[in-house]
Amino acid sequence: MAVQYYACFAKGASFYKTVTRENSGSCLNAAQYYGRLVNGVDRMLLIGVERFSGNKTITALEADAQKAASGGAFSTDAILFGKWRD
Repeated sequence: MAVQYYACFAKGASFYKTVTRENSGSCLNAAQYYGRLVNGVDRMLLIGVERFSGNKTITALEADAQKAASGGAFSTDAILFGKWRD
């Protein structure tokens, strides 16, 4: 449930972008996240895709999550090793 909850913000605002009413207003409890970055959701989604491969809300974001997770400061994070489906 938590992975799907944060997937809404990744879908609306995108990864490492700011949450606003316009891009994520339909997400549950969105107001508490307005002005904040969608930070770290890419790594969580990649693990969620492996565990919940039948959940289309999560798997629809897999390619974008892989792209976001493959760059930046945490791109060599050991927790992701072997977690990508392809």
